[in-house]
Parts: sequence; structure tokens; C-alpha cells
Amino acid sequence: MRSKRGVVVVVVVIAAALAVVVPVVRDAIKTQRTGVAPGSFVVSRIAPVGAGAALVAVGAEMDGDTGRAGAWRYDGEGWTGLRAPDGATHLADVAVARGRIVAVGAAQAVPTIWTRPLGGSARAPWETSYAATIDPGLPDSFGEFSSVAVAGDGAIVAVGFLLADGRRSPIVAALGPLDGSRSWRAGAVDTPAATMNAVTVAGAAFVAAGAKDDHDAARPVTSAAFWRSDDGGGTWREQPVETPAGAPPRGGSFATAVAAGADGVAVVGVGSSGGLPVAWAFDPSAGEGAGAWRRAGEPSVGPGQHLRAVVPTGDGGFLVVGREIVDADSSRPLAWFTPDRERWTVVGAAGAAYDGLADAVVGRGSAIVAVGNDEAGRRVSPMVFDLRGSVLVERG
Repeated sequence: MRSKRGVVVVVVVIAAALAVVVPVVRDAIKTQRTGVAPGSFVVSRIAPVGAGAALVAVGAEMDGDTGRAGAWRYDGEGWTGLRAPDGATHLADVAVARGRIVAVGAAQAVPTIWTRPLGGSARAPWETSYAATIDPGLPDSFGEFSSVAVAGDGAIVAVGFLLADGRRSPIVAALGPLDGSRSWRAGAVDTPAATMNAVTVAGAAFVAAGAKDDHDAARPVTSAAFWRSDDGGGTWREQPVETPAGAPPRGGSFATAVAAGADGVAVVGVGSSGGLPVAWAFDPSAGEGAGAWRRAGEPSVGPGQHLRAVVPTGDGGFLVVGREIVDADSSRPLAWFTPDRERWTVVGAAGAAYDGLADAVVGRGSAIVAVGNDEAGRRVSPMVFDLRGSVLVERG
């Protein structure tokens, strides 16, 4: 007679084996079908936490070939997923302020700002801190906050855009310093048709970068644009942009990122003009009306190269990270360094198989994060790089 106990043991062993094998097979099938392994996630923006190696990040959790809004903490060794804000459809940027994580993006096409405690449970809920007003009567209206910056006094500014009835307009939300108002206020921008893509703190001012539209021209023209606010984000003035030899700005240009040096004197923006990557520089100490943005040398050549983010290096220089398209299926990370906003040197990247650099922070405990492909498992995950001399080295 066969032992019932033996049968039970066999059943338990088979069940345990199936519990291990079935998810592996299911994940393998999904990976083969979509090209992306389950559990993959993409970091699009990061922010430092204090002076150590810790980071917070936002991006997308990959579900096959689609993504949903995601947020994470990095402790210097690994990533921990955070509960995403309820209703968030896109998280565009992140910062740390007042002991809280501040994330900006969109909730069902409405520009929105969320906050949650910096510490505590990963499942802690986010609070909706501010949501822009969209006229429901305008057709195809939507928008997002694209960038957020925090001043030394605790003031917070978020910038972005609204698109309604085929026209873009800039939006700004500002929260005063810690000893000031606790309510968000909308900022006023002197350029009616524009998009603000990025914002940074430059000394006592905020500086934003983006693009403006000229709908009155025979052909609509988009040109790179920069703005400055000296009152904590309440009012913004567009600053002039020059091109070499004093020629007027060329159409088809836009700025996607901006950063200021530690002293708040030098500011660098990066983007594209005529399909080519370019950089601009401005000296904010010259004052409004007394200076202008100019081309900052030639950091890159070739339409296949894209500048994604710029950060100060702490020694008066700036580091730009991005990628170069190798072919239709792959790209490689690239970074450029300038000591004087004129001369640029390509910085080597250890781990060039990874698919581009997403964002960067520098300073004590600084890191450069690359979003890469594990070619063996096709698992997309962020790789953390340290800048050591002139080489980006993956953190072990």
C-alpha cells in the first residue's frame, strides 16, 4: 500500500516546483513578447538626499512595452520602490524640500504637484499639494509641470506648460520660503506662447529654460527661450538669446535643461537647434537687460547626439549627460565637461552598452544615473555611475 504521507510529500514538492517555474516561464514569455523583462523600470529624474549617496527618483515602471508613473528611493546600494501618487499619469521631476519629497507631473492631463514624507514606509500615500486649473471648455487641453527647483531658504518653484486649442502657454507655481506663505501661488510669465521645460536656482533668483512660439510669423517658429525671476517665482521676464555673429535666434531651437554654478554666477542651458545639440551660457550677475544668453562653444556634433541634463561640477565647470544614437536599435551614453563654458571634452563612460544617461547630480556623494539594458535578460534598470576623473564608473 502506498503511503499517503509519501503522496502528500510528492504533491507538496511538485506544487513548490510549479510555484517557482510558472512565474519564470510566464516572465520569459512576456519578455519575449514585449522585449522588456517584468520588473523593469526607467528613472527619468533624480534628486540628492542630504550630502550622502542617497537619492530619490521618478520615472516609469515598465509593463511590457508601456509604462506607468513610478517613484523610488536609492540608499547608495539599491533601489526601493515607493507607492506612486494616486491618479498620476506622468511624473516628470523630483526634489527634496522641508523633509518631504516633492514630485511634479500630470494627473489625467492636469499639471499637478505632490508631496510625501522623505522617510517612513514605502507605501506612505502622497498628498496633492497643488493642481493647475484647466478650462474644460477648451478642446484638447492638457499640460504638466515639467521641472521643480528648491532654493536655500526653502522656496519651491515648479514650471511647465498648458496646451489648449492648439496653443501652448507657460505655467508656474511658487511656494514661498519656510518663514513665508504656506500657500502655492501662480506665477506670471511675460511670454504668452511658450513652454517652460526646466528651472534652477541661480543665487537669489530662479532661472527657467524652454521654448517660445511665434504664431504671427508666416511659418510658426519655435525658438529657445530663457526666463528669470527675482521675486521667488512670482513674475518672470524673458531674457535675450543671441547666436554667433549677432544673428537672430534660429527657428527650430529649444532648451531642455538648465543648471547654475554653486556661486550662482554662471548658468548653462542645453537643448537643440536645427536638429543639432547645443549649449547656451548666461551670467546672471549682469542683471536683467544688461546681458544675454549666448552659445557656449560646441559640446557635441552630429544629429544623433542628444543632451539630456546639465549639472555644475563644483569647480566652476559643468557636466552635460546624454546619449548618442548608434543605430535603429541601440544608443550609447555620452557625457561632456566644460571648465569655462567654452571648451568641451567628451567624458568616457564605463559600461557603454547601457542605453543612455538619464540625469545627474554632483557634489559630495554625487552620482550619474544611466538607464540601461541588460542584454541577457532585457531588464531595463537604472545604473548608478560616479564621476572619477574623466571617466564615469559604475558604482559597485
